Amino acid sequence: MSNRLEIKLTEVHEEAVSLKSMSSDALDSFMKVMSSLKSIADTIENKEDLSFSITEGSAACAIEAPEPIIQTVFDDMDRAINGESRDKVLTSHLRIIQEQVKNEDFNYNFSYYKGNSKIEIHP
Repeated sequence: MSNRLEIKLTEVHEEAVSLKSMSSDALDSFMKVMSSLKSIADTIENKEDLSFSITEGSAACAIEAPEPIIQTVFDDMDRAINGESRDKVLTSHLRIIQEQVKNEDFNYNFSYYKGNSKIEIHP
């Protein structure tokens, strides 16, 4: 298994989501999350080691990178979640993701994969 941060949109308004068929609300939300995740990744050094993916099986976007780099992204996000970051770009984009993840109309799973282990950031 790869090292990655993944955000998966599975339902919108209690309807299943697929990349092949997304409502306007689902697309708008997913694009906000995807764009913000990319912007967060762009705040770290060694961006050339990052790759991004969008996959079917609902709609999932992910950042993939070698373990030390993805750990840096995860740690930066964790500091921002805990109010310990002064990086305004990171915190503003993380807020956008949080708004979408916490919206009751959307069902998101936010996970961190490190080798063979999976950490649910938001169930």
